[in-house]
Amino acid sequence: MPTILIDADGCPVVNLTVQIGRAHSVPVKILCDTVHCIQRDDAETLFFYKGTDRVDFALC
Repeated sequence: MPTILIDADGCPVVNLTVQIGRAHSVPVKILCDTVHCIQRDDAETLFFYKGTDRVDFALC
């Protein structure tokens, strides 16, 4: 099953993306560093240590 991955450190549409995922029964994973700590009820959040491009490298 496809999963939506969000680099939430710089994403202005986290809420909209989670809503769309929920509407289409597609799981959403939010990736952020420990400085931003973005969590939503309908998504799994994965935290990474603070650092330049840590989340970007995790998505590769």
